[in-house]
Amino acid sequence: MMKGLFNYESAYEQYTRKLLEDFVHDNIQYAEIRPNFMQTNQVWKDDATDKRDNFEIMDMIIAEFEKFQKNPPEGRKLGGLKVIYCTPRSFPPKEVAKSLAECLTMKRDPKYGKYIAGTLFHYLYLYPSGSVELRPDKCPGFDLVGEEGKGRPLKDFIPELLQFQSHCAENKVEIPFLFHCGETLEMGTGTDGNLLDALLLKSKRIGHGFSLARHPYIMERMKERGVCLELCPISNEVLGLTPRVAGHAMYNLLANNVHCTVNSDNGTLFR
Repeated sequence: MMKGLFNYESAYEQYTRKLLEDFVHDNIQYAEIRPNFMQTNQVWKDDATDKRDNFEIMDMIIAEFEKFQKNPPEGRKLGGLKVIYCTPRSFPPKEVAKSLAECLTMKRDPKYGKYIAGTLFHYLYLYPSGSVELRPDKCPGFDLVGEEGKGRPLKDFIPELLQFQSHCAENKVEIPFLFHCGETLEMGTGTDGNLLDALLLKSKRIGHGFSLARHPYIMERMKERGVCLELCPISNEVLGLTPRVAGHAMYNLLANNVHCTVNSDNGTLFR
């Protein structure tokens, strides 16, 4: 219902503007957003005579961000904004291959390159002493999203994902994977195997990773590679993965020194 409500040009622009205002209100300095790029979820013109394609959706996001930066509320700008290219994991491999190709095309286009996956940016590092340093890092990335148990496991897309990595190397572009994985209570299934495949595909971050604590070997390998988990405890409680936040897997993960961040998941839904 919400996707349908905001999938008209004017509404999408206003929604994006409100999103940016919320970031500033919450003292967020840098944001990475996950628009869901797919043929069936495109934005319509206000008169419903035609759709905006994914490149035009990027144009709208960029335009709203640049307008926001020129006239921010209370004079407070965002430090930066990047787009993580997402497409549904329920898609067949051929459709995912098209999305991967489009992601690379966007990255290579100077118009979108500084906003889409892989662009170099700087982030603030705060030392215990209180001093601050600007550090460079690689911005993500590509992700497959949607309910993990109802979508396809990562192994279904191995040829397409490996080919994408090869094409990125040929074009001297880095677009890391940031896969949603481990958002499950299943054990021994294809869904449960996504964490291992994400590790083998060199995913830089893992969305959720709720079930990682049940896989100590994979957990140790991810720690060695510096993989960071995007934990979403409120989302996990709302969706029934844990009966309460106090019993969340994050405490086990933190006790094992796994790199973790705390996130909202679908912020509009779980606010």
